[in-house]
Amino acid sequence: VGFGVFNPDSMFRVRLLSSLPPDPSLSSRENLQRAVRSNLETACHLRKALGLPSEDTSAFRLVNGEGDGLPGLCVDVLTNDLAVVSSSARWCEWYEEEIRKEVASAVGGLTGVEGDKVRLIWRRTESRLNQDGWKETEKADGVEARNDLLMNEEERRRDGKVLCWEN
Repeated sequence: VGFGVFNPDSMFRVRLLSSLPPDPSLSSRENLQRAVRSNLETACHLRKALGLPSEDTSAFRLVNGEGDGLPGLCVDVLTNDLAVVSSSARWCEWYEEEIRKEVASAVGGLTGVEGDKVRLIWRRTESRLNQDGWKETEKADGVEARNDLLMNEEERRRDGKVLCWEN
């Protein structure tokens, strides 16, 4: 069983975000946000176990893409209230709002700063995004680009961008 994001234009067709099944009572967007939150919580626990942040080290990588269950996403904490989020996968751009919310909350929880006080800098890795099928029109009009994700269940199963499957 697993949960991931499907991108027909990418050489990585499915990016697995969770080995847990999606909650059928939640929308695809809510399931994705839950998976991002869970992976961020795990990353925070791992960094805490390494003693980060500390008096000696306030700058560190909180999320290192696939290694932390969030393929195409890196998060570098620079200070207790500042982080750089680097996106190199199309799904990150589609769900930027949800990712921003969860990253701010995770960084705040790890550093002791309230989540709404955490400043985020969003960086796009254009060359990688272009390889993932990201188009200039999506950059110019993110709202319309995301509308194709809000399909009914039948359409999603057939053409969906968010993919759920069972073994």
